[in-house]
Amino acid sequence: MLLRTIGSFYDITTSRKLSCVALSKIELALLGRFGGNLRRARVGAKLTQAAFAERIGLELRTVQKWEAGEINVPLVTLHRIRRTLGCRWDVLLSE
Repeated sequence: MLLRTIGSFYDITTSRKLSCVALSKIELALLGRFGGNLRRARVGAKLTQAAFAERIGLELRTVQKWEAGEINVPLVTLHRIRRTLGCRWDVLLSE
């Protein structure tokens, strides 16, 4: 069962960009766990959402959406997050 859609993807059968990707319950839970882990790591680093967003070069609203589990994080950005917070991968990705 599909609960919510986010992001975008390219449909290779019609060669069109589609507006959203359907996420499963498991994927939504993963985004939620990541968001909580990110929030804890950011607070542990004594950074506000605004200061953190500025350090990684993104909008405050993006950080807010990550922490709320609303959007996915690109891999390269995930690497920048980890470096900025000075934490291990498992801190951000653990269950």
